[in-house]
Amino acid sequence: EAIMFLFFIALMIQAIIERKVRKNMIENEIDNLPIYPEHRVAYHPTTAKIFDRFSDISTYLLEVNNNIVDEFKDSLNYIQLTILELLQISESQYWPAYKD
Repeated sequence: EAIMFLFFIALMIQAIIERKVRKNMIENEIDNLPIYPEHRVAYHPTTAKIFDRFSDISTYLLEVNNNIVDEFKDSLNYIQLTILELLQISESQYWPAYKD
């Protein structure tokens, strides 16, 4: 019973993400997004493909003597920045500061 409820919540979140991206594509006059392999376009992006564009993004922490001395982040490409903009998420929100 609880698993079905969690599945329902996951489906609702997925629908909200897709709706927000598609609605903002219309408002920003974006016909499609090149989110499929080989930069093929999607006219109605799905949550799975949206998330897939971020699957290889990483952040790295440099630790010396058990202290974090630096943090490195992969650069986001144009399509990733566009998706974040369509979701109304800033790059600083996507990359929250590391808290020790």
